[in-house]
Amino acid sequence: MIPLVVDRLTPDGILPSEESLAATVASFSRADAPTPEPASRPHQVHEPEPIDPADGSNSLLSWLLPLILLGILIVLGYWFCGRGTTPVTNTNTANTNANRSAVNANANTTAPVVESSFKLEAKDGKYVVTGVVPDQKTFDDIKTALDAQFGAGNVDLSGLKIDANAKPFPDGWWANFTKLLPNLKDWKTGVLAFAGNVITEANGLPAAAVDQIKTLFTGWKLPDVFGNAAETVRSLAEVSLPDGSKLQAYPGGIEDELVKFIQSDEYKSGTNDSLKDRWFNFDDLNFEFGTTNLTPESKRQLDNIVAILKAFPDVKIKVGGYTDKKGDDAANLKLSDSRAKAVQAALQKAGVGDQVPEAEGYGEQFATVDENASDKEREIDRKTAVRLLK
Repeated sequence: MIPLVVDRLTPDGILPSEESLAATVASFSRADAPTPEPASRPHQVHEPEPIDPADGSNSLLSWLLPLILLGILIVLGYWFCGRGTTPVTNTNTANTNANRSAVNANANTTAPVVESSFKLEAKDGKYVVTGVVPDQKTFDDIKTALDAQFGAGNVDLSGLKIDANAKPFPDGWWANFTKLLPNLKDWKTGVLAFAGNVITEANGLPAAAVDQIKTLFTGWKLPDVFGNAAETVRSLAEVSLPDGSKLQAYPGGIEDELVKFIQSDEYKSGTNDSLKDRWFNFDDLNFEFGTTNLTPESKRQLDNIVAILKAFPDVKIKVGGYTDKKGDDAANLKLSDSRAKAVQAALQKAGVGDQVPEAEGYGEQFATVDENASDKEREIDRKTAVRLLK
């Protein structure tokens, strides 16, 4: 019914003028218009009153308003029906967005940063490496150096992992470690471990390696376990003195060698001239860098020298100071002399000053290593020593 009415009102799909539309609507009530069958009306139907064409405005509104309302109801009906059904494409879009959010969330997750670590364990001439390094280059450098030092067949690197999230070792670590390696050549049993800028384990190391670590890794944290390493390596032992007292000293150290020599025939029959080239080097006495201040760790060895002199009251010694060839000759001579006299003063303060009548610095006079050599190579020329006087 509605399509027929619309077709009559808008012939050929063209919107008519108001006069034309009024005339068309008025024609709907003419006698030739279809009249409903009486049988389809169960009740009496009153014929509509004739529409006056002159009253076009009222006639138009009386027909258009119901049509407009009906159209609005149809549109609303379709709209509400559409809301009850979710298009498949919308579901797929929602799932896609959800997946993208999950991917982005995973992409933004940052793996935890870990400290690089390196542990070298010697087991009867075989070497097991474990730890974490930040890249392949570090791994390859370690492998090349250890294979060259210990032999490729003796090194197991299966426990050394590469993790891109690992922080690199502190600057200078690799350079210092390669300097240390030669002193580990004959190392057969023990552990050396690094983590970040901390030496976490150091057991069974050769004495030379222990001393070198103290020099090379001065800016690193050296916990108590490292201090114990020095004692473990060198096996502190008792040195017996004639008065019955005993010293805790390293076998082969200055205390042990000095006591043995004092009791030897070479010393007893020797002269001052024959003894002048027989020096005994301190092996656990150090100065703060560039100064004449003895480190606190030097006290143990100084106390041992005091005990030896008291046990042999007729013995007299001379303290000598030495430097390497690096730097100004005059400055080196002055520094070595000041350090020798600092040791003499410490012994005098301890009550054995009469037995330490001389102290002299020799600077670089007896240095044997070229000044352009590495710091490690020049280390042998930097020392403090004593000799016996007659």
